[in-house]
Amino acid sequence: VWAMPQGSDPEDSAYLVEALARTAEWPDMDHEDYFTSRMRQVVLDFTHEAQKALSIIQDGDESFAVRTGRCMLGVTLQPGLKKGELQCVGGQSTTDEDRRGMQTGDAVALTSLDQERGERGHVQVCECEVLVARPLVIKPLNGLPRCSGQFRVDKLANRMSFGRMAAAVHLLAEPEKRLHEQSDLKGRRLGQKHRPSPPVLRCIVGTRRVADEARSPPIGGERRAMYSRAKVSGGSLNSSQVRALELASCSSVTLVQGPPGTGKTSTAVKIMQQWVRDSGDVLQGRKMALLATSDSNIAVDNLVEGLAAVGLRVVRLGRPEMARPELLAYCADEIAAKACGVARLSDLKDKERAKAREEIHRAIEQAEVVCCTATGAGSASLSEYTFPKVLMDEASQATEPS
Repeated sequence: VWAMPQGSDPEDSAYLVEALARTAEWPDMDHEDYFTSRMRQVVLDFTHEAQKALSIIQDGDESFAVRTGRCMLGVTLQPGLKKGELQCVGGQSTTDEDRRGMQTGDAVALTSLDQERGERGHVQVCECEVLVARPLVIKPLNGLPRCSGQFRVDKLANRMSFGRMAAAVHLLAEPEKRLHEQSDLKGRRLGQKHRPSPPVLRCIVGTRRVADEARSPPIGGERRAMYSRAKVSGGSLNSSQVRALELASCSSVTLVQGPPGTGKTSTAVKIMQQWVRDSGDVLQGRKMALLATSDSNIAVDNLVEGLAAVGLRVVRLGRPEMARPELLAYCADEIAAKACGVARLSDLKDKERAKAREEIHRAIEQAEVVCCTATGAGSASLSEYTFPKVLMDEASQATEPS
């Protein structure tokens, strides 16, 4: 599934997922149904995004694509430093630093400007992965093309996010007997330590019986007793916010709902404060932290701002250009760039990148709370970390795979 070609027909791709699921071994029908429905959604989103990107290459406005950082036009290719790599030289590209442009890990299409169009005006493209953003170094996924003549390089659908979501769906649905296996980063498979706890897993995969049990009233005063044992500090919160804080302190899964302007984000900050207080020294000097996430960068920025304001050690992952300027001091990439003496990490040479990765990990290890988007939580930077508690703001606005 992860190797799904960018030009695949969405409906055919969804049918392939269903066919593959029928041949696999699952713990029960609930897990198979979960995998099929969620993976269909992931694949359909990816293939529709890919179709849109390819249509821009076929018929789109080249000058607009260049101005927006989605295209480099008229480049020539030279062999890279390592076998299988290509360096793109020259060509037209945006010089606007505010444009995100092509970044490390992006999937791009390499297209010869000298080729003749085929049936229906189609041109052949070669999918590549961006290894270095400046200067642009790419690696074709399916063999090297002819390197003579001029080419254009265009951004394709986000294969990195697609791979993270596909791996997460697979992890949640796969049989328990395979949990002893180690993670397979090359094959994009996640290992046991990334699997949620059983109560959380049951809520995610879910069955009608589990949902009915969750709606049932607690037996006797057990839940009230749990409230009394949860030592929470509500501060200026109102009674409903205090109740949310109490539940989050003693429950495996807590859902907090409220109309706009009712203080959900401030409650989220209080919950994180309480979690950090309850964790004690567990988070000190280990590859362990609390995770605060959301579907949008705006919501993540709001969490970073609130958590920093109450004195928690917080670090924000993701591309710095997606964060508000006043929050750059909390961005791991900015912290690493400053430690390496450059304006941005893309300015580093290959031999200097190892130090940048060390600085990013140091920033994460020193934090009590890691903030990032839901998809960003699948970053390779976090592959060795464990998050005993996770808070997701604006969860109802996110797609389930993310």
